[in-house]
Amino acid sequence: QRIEQLRDNQPDVAEKHLRDLYKAHPEKDVLVIELAGLVQELGQYDEARELCVDYLRRHPDEPRVIVLLADLTMQTEGFEGARRLIHRAIQLAQPAHHQGIAMLLASIADEVFRAGNPASAYAHLRRSIRFAPPELESSLMMLLSSWTTRITDYFPLLGSFELLPVELADEHRDAEQRARRLSDLGCWEPSAILYTRLLKDNPDNGPLWFNLGLFYLWDDRTAQAAAALHKAADLIEDFDTAVEAETLAVLLDLETSDDRINTAASSIPVQHPRELSSRLQSNDRFQLSSANSELLSTEMSQDYFRILANVPRADDGGQEELGSVVITANVEGDPLQHMVTVTADEDRLHEAWALVRETAGDCIDSDAETGEPEITGSVPTDFADFNWNVDFDPSLPAVKLRAAVNDRLATSVDAWLQRPQARLNDLSPLQAAEDPQLKVRTAAAVIVLYSIAQRLNHEIQPDELRTRLGLPAPTGRTLDAERTVEGVPLLHYLQLSLSELTDSQLLQLANRVGLIRDVGLLEQVVDELFNRPDALAEYTPRRAHMMRALVARFRNRVDEMAQSFDAAREAAQADADHFQSRLELCLLYTSPSPRDQS
Repeated sequence: QRIEQLRDNQPDVAEKHLRDLYKAHPEKDVLVIELAGLVQELGQYDEARELCVDYLRRHPDEPRVIVLLADLTMQTEGFEGARRLIHRAIQLAQPAHHQGIAMLLASIADEVFRAGNPASAYAHLRRSIRFAPPELESSLMMLLSSWTTRITDYFPLLGSFELLPVELADEHRDAEQRARRLSDLGCWEPSAILYTRLLKDNPDNGPLWFNLGLFYLWDDRTAQAAAALHKAADLIEDFDTAVEAETLAVLLDLETSDDRINTAASSIPVQHPRELSSRLQSNDRFQLSSANSELLSTEMSQDYFRILANVPRADDGGQEELGSVVITANVEGDPLQHMVTVTADEDRLHEAWALVRETAGDCIDSDAETGEPEITGSVPTDFADFNWNVDFDPSLPAVKLRAAVNDRLATSVDAWLQRPQARLNDLSPLQAAEDPQLKVRTAAAVIVLYSIAQRLNHEIQPDELRTRLGLPAPTGRTLDAERTVEGVPLLHYLQLSLSELTDSQLLQLANRVGLIRDVGLLEQVVDELFNRPDALAEYTPRRAHMMRALVARFRNRVDEMAQSFDAAREAAQADADHFQSRLELCLLYTSPSPRDQS
């Protein structure tokens, strides 16, 4: 108690007392934990770790000290250096240690998510929630929910995956079951070690390779995961499962490839943001996103401009964009300053800046240097045809605007279908689809295209593409009545037999399907809702009609959109807040934004 009182105000005295106590009682785990924690707070990480290591030489299975050492190692070496310690701590942990385990797993989730492995992050966070006490669980659940808003960025890698059932000889079953139990805890390195041994005797077992790929994926070993999943795709007999394995493998290959088109951004401070905005507005190459400038240099505010490329406007009214400019007034800091940020494809960022500087004149200091460009996004080079940013004439009617976008997308799809791909033995998808040995890879290529299109806000219909390629339609999937849709891998959403779902599962799907922005799937879900009176009542007819209107708007079915809005307004009469609901509907219907349509 005295040491606790001294730690804040006299840490050197507290440290001396702790050292004396630990010297007198070197077998007390609480003392090494307190002393290591204190020297860590004083910045002496190496000594803190050595104290833990020294204690563990005498007591190798003390969970609390292993948890502390794992945490110290995470802070200095990251997950890669702490992996084995963490897995050891998880296996030894008792309920009293679960909060520490939960915090470790959450730290790993944050690290690997930032590093670009959403599947590993998702898996670690789910395990963290299992270990967390109630007061921590709610915070972790909020973090998991916030990630669902990023589903489109990472589809289908951000979601749940399932281990396949494996058929093995009796002498191998115990090891396989142990690997599954370790996986359930989040100990994927020992799971992978056990599976690697099993594969020596079962090298042609496709499900073993598939599960090994998931263990590697969850353990943040992306290259090994891709290799194992490619192998699984070659060995698994079920077509849909083989396609799923190949899809995941290709997506992982793409995530780790350097063959990408990067979007980059850089910034410099400016003295007169409103004058800069005015000068950009005077140049036809810059299009202000709002009707008027919104800059107020006395408080935090921004103007956003699209930079048009120096090429003629196309016949459909579209103008290619070079990049964008954001002017931010009154950036927080000491002293306060204003900033201008330019974003463009990495190899055209210099061109975009040159145009901004030329137009800005003395609003930008000619000697001011932009900061090091930051990569803000990227697209695999194979999908360059879909990486277009087009500014359409705002006076273009919404129907014509949507038709123009659809025509451009159709042109991109046609080009993709005819272009040779290395993953298809240098054949185009149209050619590869005719080779029985390449059907799995071709079907996977369709889903990969769908996934990349999701990230770029393009609507691709995978079923239509498979039909054009003569590939079999995926087999419908059913769910056990007690299973939740939240636990279903996102890839499987495209295969769910909606008529076989319970009302509860259909409602769960209706609440989640908007996250992946699949208009075709949304349309199917809404149609199914209208076939289920009880489910429709719970979802509310107003919401269902709104979803139907949204689908009609994307499909350019103007009459149907109007009818759905009218039906939604009528349904709003029954709402407790029907005045507000009807007002919102009137505003939505009477003021459709062409910009939103694009």
